[in-house]
Amino acid sequence: MKNIDRTPAQTLKSLAASTEAEAGSLDDFLDNGAAPRETLATMPVRLILAMDLIQDTVPACHLERIATHTGTAMVVGVPGPDYVDAVGQAFSRAGCWGVTYRRSGASKTGDKPGVGSEEAAQILSAGQNVLGVSHAPDQFLPASLMTAADIRIDPVCVRARATRLASARAASASSSPVATRASRSVT
Repeated sequence: MKNIDRTPAQTLKSLAASTEAEAGSLDDFLDNGAAPRETLATMPVRLILAMDLIQDTVPACHLERIATHTGTAMVVGVPGPDYVDAVGQAFSRAGCWGVTYRRSGASKTGDKPGVGSEEAAQILSAGQNVLGVSHAPDQFLPASLMTAADIRIDPVCVRARATRLASARAASASSSPVATRASRSVT
């Protein structure tokens, strides 16, 4: 359990520096904050899909806003619990966050609206951004985050175009014949 009896100044000092996001092409987005390009082949396809999903569904003005500490509260709804971690990782690369909540309901004690609510309010009051990702945001994310949400994103399911693009990018980054065939077979 995190110590939430900290002042905003202490909270700011304890936060790790985040990378800034660009609202450019998917290549720029993948390169931003990611490991070197040659490791794209080892990046999980679900993360590439989530990054592409962000590029397709999140307006550039929102990406610019979360790129720096602006005290923005963002809630992202995902189609199911399997998407929570991948979309959370992709948004972590796209923005500058004081704290991120990724809740799928797996923890009966930790995935409740009361858990983390004070921390989220404290981080927001310190001028940091707060992100919450869940398939049932009202049920699992901190209540203060839901109340203060400046941006609410509910991405649609991954489209076939995004799947083809991610498969093609993964195949081009790796010379694996299996990956290349897989990218051609997705419809």
